[in-house]
Amino acid sequence: MFKTVIYKLEGVLLDDETLRFKFYELLWFYLRRKKEFRDFESVLRLREKLAHTRTVRQPYLKIAQQFLSKSDFQRFQQEIKIFSTRYYHYFVRLIPGMKELISTTGYYYRNVLFARDAFSLKEALQRYSLRLYFRHAEAGFNVNDPETLEAIFRKILEKTKTSANEAILVSNTQVPEIAVANRMGMYSIQVQFKTENLGASLLEHRHRLYLKSLEKFPEDLPQAGLFHRFLARPRQIVRSPQELARSLQKLASEAPPAPEKIPATEPQPRRQSFWELIKEALEEEFSEKPQEG
Repeated sequence: MFKTVIYKLEGVLLDDETLRFKFYELLWFYLRRKKEFRDFESVLRLREKLAHTRTVRQPYLKIAQQFLSKSDFQRFQQEIKIFSTRYYHYFVRLIPGMKELISTTGYYYRNVLFARDAFSLKEALQRYSLRLYFRHAEAGFNVNDPETLEAIFRKILEKTKTSANEAILVSNTQVPEIAVANRMGMYSIQVQFKTENLGASLLEHRHRLYLKSLEKFPEDLPQAGLFHRFLARPRQIVRSPQELARSLQKLASEAPPAPEKIPATEPQPRRQSFWELIKEALEEEFSEKPQEG
């Protein structure tokens, strides 16, 4: 049976897209003096173009660095830092239904929380009293690196005394998180929550435009190598907290599947030595001679 579920904080328990929308809105306030950025959609089109290349994880920083002066770019960085710390509570919210889910699954799983950012983890544990629902919490500092991420996952498995094939990872990101989990032998579930499940109040026209842009090209899409593309396919994809709850309840009564392995190439025949070749030739010669009498 599965014993442990590792939940990613950002995108699974917390909706942080409103905060990221504010970054783009703030960027547009800087750029709208330029002729090519008269409307907010022009910034989103450039965002989609950069996200489509899968080489830029934070397009807003790339756009700001390219089109803002050095002084404006530094001020922009300072302001988004203020948004991410001082005004964090205004723009980041717990996804409706997820607190009830982890409360229920805690009866038959060891719940573990994984976060990309230490500040986000600390704020979430305090603001939403999440310490009550998790056996362990771990924050990563360079989670875009597969080796670092694997070390974090192995630390979690050691803390919970769980083997890899007894653990489930719930994440919204295929590379590197689901790819690393699959490589280790864990069961992976990717969440792709619909906009109506996030609980965001879509009162602003620019906010709606941003969410439509995300549906085309999400943020945080790094370039995936062929090896990671092969391993980045999740075992399940869920679209709502209710669907995730049903999947976890079903898996709680199932035996963990054997980890998928990359098929090995066929073994090459061993090369024969010179004396083995001579022996084989002599045996063939004597076996072909007709028997006398």
